[in-house]
Amino acid sequence: LAAPIVGIAPTPSGQGYWLVAQDGGVFTFGNAPFEGSGAGQEPAPVSALVSTADAQGYWLVDQAGSLLAFGDAPPAG
Repeated sequence: LAAPIVGIAPTPSGQGYWLVAQDGGVFTFGNAPFEGSGAGQEPAPVSALVSTADAQGYWLVDQAGSLLAFGDAPPAG
C-alpha cells in the first residue's frame, strides 16, 4: 500500500466490499466491482467511499468535501 486504508463500504447484497486508501486507491473483494480509482488524480486526501444503490458505481469523498464519481455514480457538480 502506498497510503493507509481509510474507508470500507459493503455491497448492498452483503456479498462483497470496497476498501479505499487515503491516496484514492480502491480495492475490491467479493462481488464489489472495480470501476476505477482516484490514485494519481491528486484529490485532497480521500476519507470515504460511498456505493451507489445498485453497487455498479461509487463516489470517493475527499477531506475537502469533493466527490469523484466512478461507474454509474453520477458526477456531483
